[in-house]
Amino acid sequence: MVDSSELAQVLHEAEDIAQSVHQKATSAHLLLAMFTLENPAEIVLKERGVDEDVLLASLSQAPVEPDGVVRELCERAREIAHSCGARETECLHLLIATTRVRCLAQQMLAKVGLDLTGLRNTALSYYLSGRMPRKLQAAKGRPLGGPPRDTGPGRPALASSAPAAVLTPVPAPPPQRSLTARDLVDADDADGAFAASELIPLAPDPAYLPTPTPAPRPPHRASPAAPAQTLGPLLSSMGRNLTALARAGKLDPVIGRAREVEEVIDILGKRRTNNPVLVGEPGVGKTAVVEGVAQRLLEARGGLAEKVLVEVDVAQLLAGTQLRGSFSERLNELKDEVRKADGRVVVFIDEIHTLIGAGS
Repeated sequence: MVDSSELAQVLHEAEDIAQSVHQKATSAHLLLAMFTLENPAEIVLKERGVDEDVLLASLSQAPVEPDGVVRELCERAREIAHSCGARETECLHLLIATTRVRCLAQQMLAKVGLDLTGLRNTALSYYLSGRMPRKLQAAKGRPLGGPPRDTGPGRPALASSAPAAVLTPVPAPPPQRSLTARDLVDADDADGAFAASELIPLAPDPAYLPTPTPAPRPPHRASPAAPAQTLGPLLSSMGRNLTALARAGKLDPVIGRAREVEEVIDILGKRRTNNPVLVGEPGVGKTAVVEGVAQRLLEARGGLAEKVLVEVDVAQLLAGTQLRGSFSERLNELKDEVRKADGRVVVFIDEIHTLIGAGS
C-alpha cells in the first residue's frame, strides 16, 4: 500500500517537529503534524473543536513512547486503507488508526473530550459508502502547508528539551489477524451504538453497515426442563435438582475446574462404564465439579442436553432405615426410578463412601 503525498508530508513534518526540540518522534508529534497542512484529518478534527493549541494544552510533559508505536500506527493505517479498498494510505486512515492503537495521540484525543468511537465510525463511513464529503475532497490536492509552526514558549511539552519522562506505559500490542472492513466499523463498539449525529447515509452496501444490536439471549442454551414424570417421588423428595438450579442461575460459577468437568462429561457420554467417581480430600471441590457439570450440560447438544442431574444426600438416604432391609428397599426404589427415566436422570451421591456397610 502506497502512502499519499499528504501522509508522507505529515510523517516528514513529525520528524522535523521532534528534532527541533531534541525529542524522539512519537504519535503525539504525528498528531500535531496533521495541522501543518490542509488534509481531511485536520478538517475532521477542527470540526470537533480540536486543533494544535488544544492538543498542546493537554500535554504536561515531554511526550515519550516505547519504540515501534509510530511504526505500528503507520502499518495499521495502511491495513485500514487496504481493507477500505483505497488506493493510497491517507491522513484520515492514520487518524482512524490512532483511535484503534493505544498510544499518546489516542490519550491526547481522549483527554480533550473527543468521542473516539464516533470519530472512527464517521471517518470509516466516508470510505465504505464511497461518498466522501466535498469539503474533504477539496482538501486533497491543495498546496501543502509551509514549515511547521513555531510551538512557542507557552508550550513546554514540545518546546522544552527537559529530560523525557514516560507518561503512561503503552504495552506492545499482541499480533492481530488481518482486519476486514466490517471489523473496522464495530470491533471496538461492542454494543453497536453510537451517536446518531455521527452517522452518514451510506450507499447500498449492507455488508458494511453496523450490525443492529441482537435481542438478548438467555445465559444458557435452553435445554428441556425436567418434567414432573421424569423424577420419581423418591428423587423429588430426597434429591436436589442441580439442573434446575443451574438453569435458574442459583449455582456459583466453577473456576479452574474445566478439565475435570470435561472428563466427567466424557465419561457420562460413554455407552458403558459411564459412572465417574470423584476422589479427593475434603474441601478440594468435588461437589463444585458436579455443579460445574450441571451448568455445562445446559450448553451440551444431543443426548447429554436432555439429562437431569440430581444430587442425593446420603444422610437422607439412610434416614429411617434402622430396620434390616429397609435401606436395600429404598436403594432399589431409587434405582427403579432412575431406570424408568430412560437414561435422562444422572444421580450424584455425595459422600458415597459412607454407604459401605450401611444396612448390615
